[in-house]
Amino acid sequence: MEGTATRRELERALEQVEGWLYPDEAWALYEVVRSLPEGPVKVVEIGSWKGRSAIALGLAVKARGSGRVFAIDPHNGEKLTGTGPLEPGSTPIPTLNEFQANIYRAGVEPFVETLITTSQSARSRFADKSVDFLFVDGSHLYPDVKKDIEDWASALKDAAVIAFNDPSDPGVYRALRELILRPGPFSRPRLVQNTLFFDFGRHARSQSSDRRTLQRMRLVLWLKFHAAPLWPFMPYWLVRTGRRLSARIVGPRAIC
Repeated sequence: MEGTATRRELERALEQVEGWLYPDEAWALYEVVRSLPEGPVKVVEIGSWKGRSAIALGLAVKARGSGRVFAIDPHNGEKLTGTGPLEPGSTPIPTLNEFQANIYRAGVEPFVETLITTSQSARSRFADKSVDFLFVDGSHLYPDVKKDIEDWASALKDAAVIAFNDPSDPGVYRALRELILRPGPFSRPRLVQNTLFFDFGRHARSQSSDRRTLQRMRLVLWLKFHAAPLWPFMPYWLVRTGRRLSARIVGPRAIC
């Protein structure tokens, strides 16, 4: 791998970029893409906002020396919070100009292709079994997350990785519980702060250990879902206790 970034270099690239992606999550995105099998990779993100995740993914592709990040977002501000349509009276904030400026400033413009459209409209541009890594962080409304999973699962290669941001958000949590956290092609869940990663194996045979891990992650997400309204009021020691409890439930390798 040429030009592999250090974590500090990644954090510097994100310092002036507005968004909600934590440094640990950005580093996890970087490491997952950098560690994919050799050769050109195709990376897709659904939901770009102002470019924090696209920069992390772009730096990983840059380190590999070949591949492409496809950043899908209508950039019209209609899903300002990522959770659905704006509240009445709210002002949309178009994000395209800031996104492009941030991508250029980070030096990843040659590796990131901007698709100014919705995830549903973009799906037809990708062949089945062509995507190595998919990051789902668009609308968090349940019908939209469900549609993204149903539309894009067929785009994943037979062996791929998929990640979801905000897994304890009500819409994302419900879609994961119904479609992902069950015996099937999605396995080895690992939670990095607010992003949940899975290995995808279209022809993988579900093992009893995989089923147990998925069940335990369901429990962890259930706890996070019900604790989420209280997070702003929790002292840091209680947050750390919750992380330790989660690690005991699902295993330390699954909680990073």
